[in-house]
Amino acid sequence: MIAPPITYLVDGKQYVTVLAGWGGAFALAGGEVAKSVGGDPNGRLLTFALRTPPPTPEQIEAMLDEPGEIGDGGRLFHHHCAACHGANAIAGGTSIPDLRKSVLPYEGFVEVVRSGVREKLGMPRFGQRLAEEDTQLIWRYIDSRRSSAP
Repeated sequence: MIAPPITYLVDGKQYVTVLAGWGGAFALAGGEVAKSVGGDPNGRLLTFALRTPPPTPEQIEAMLDEPGEIGDGGRLFHHHCAACHGANAIAGGTSIPDLRKSVLPYEGFVEVVRSGVREKLGMPRFGQRLAEEDTQLIWRYIDSRRSSAP
C-alpha cells in the first residue's frame, strides 16, 4: 500500500480504493538500498466493492433510539464493541468474527467477553468494565441482529 485507502458510495454501494505498488517512504528515502531491492514502478489502483452496504448514520441513530433492552444493548454494543465488531454488529473483516453469526451460547459469550478466554487472540477482557446485566443486554442486542446476517 502506498497511499491511504479511501471509501465512497456510488448508487448505495460502498467501495474501498487503495493505491498499491512500489513507492511510499521507503522508495523515496531508501537511497541505494531501495534501488537494490528494485520494484515495479507501475502502481496499481485496487478497488473493492463491499457486499453489505454500511448502515447510514440515520439507521444507526434509529436503532440506538429503540426503547427497551434492545436499544440499551445497542448503545452498550456501540460504546464497547463496535470499534472492532462493526456498526450494527456487522463485522467487516475475516479476522474479527461477525457476531450475528456466532453460535456461542450465552455462557460461552460471557466467558469470551467478561472472563477473557480469547485474550491471546486479541479479544480484550471486559469483566471490569461491563456488569453482568450489561453483558446480557449486549447479548440480546446481538441476538436481535442475527436475522440480518447473510
